[in-house]
Amino acid sequence: MFNFLKKMTDWMMDKEEELAKKCKIRPEDVQKELDKVKEKKEAYQKEYEEVMSEFNKVEGRLQNILKEAKKCDLK
Repeated sequence: MFNFLKKMTDWMMDKEEELAKKCKIRPEDVQKELDKVKEKKEAYQKEYEEVMSEFNKVEGRLQNILKEAKKCDLK
């Protein structure tokens, strides 16, 4: 599904680029698209950072648990 969406996006961007070269697309319309993309990018970046922060906390706690577990002589 992701590959399909990527190909469709690339195709649309190619068509828009052709229109821009032929002066058949308004800069204001492109700016609106660019603003939307930047907004989405910032939202995904924030979400990514929050998720990675949680993963880092879990990883740290698991490393501490492993360290404590290695002190024991369980076999």
